[in-house]
Amino acid sequence: MLPKKYRFQVENNTGATLDINGGVTITALRYKFVNGVLTYESSEAAIYSNAATIADGAFDESSEVDNNSDAYLGGHFVSNVVATGGSPDGAVAIYLQATTDDGTTWQTDGEGIRMTTHNFTAVGTGIRFFEVG
Repeated sequence: MLPKKYRFQVENNTGATLDINGGVTITALRYKFVNGVLTYESSEAAIYSNAATIADGAFDESSEVDNNSDAYLGGHFVSNVVATGGSPDGAVAIYLQATTDDGTTWQTDGEGIRMTTHNFTAVGTGIRFFEVG
């Protein structure tokens, strides 16, 4: 189930820098029950797009998603990673992180629930589908 407040964290261990604006994106189509009927949000939501380069060995986080009013139970998520620089040879991991104190405290880097991993042995694009809920 999606937490009240959550975010996604990206870990780059490809040996190369991930480019700005579109090197990594996460989109979602979330769902909840409305009057007893399973209902999806009306259009795909952009959850994350890296606003800066992500160096090898570094982490980056999405903005906090406040699920308190929407109350989505879960969703279908797509992560898209484009490895273009250098000679990528390694992995990009995507984690779901939650907070119980309204965003003051989050898991340590590399912790949370690992949702998917993109493995690279050369320049390329990886698209992964994962589900929460």
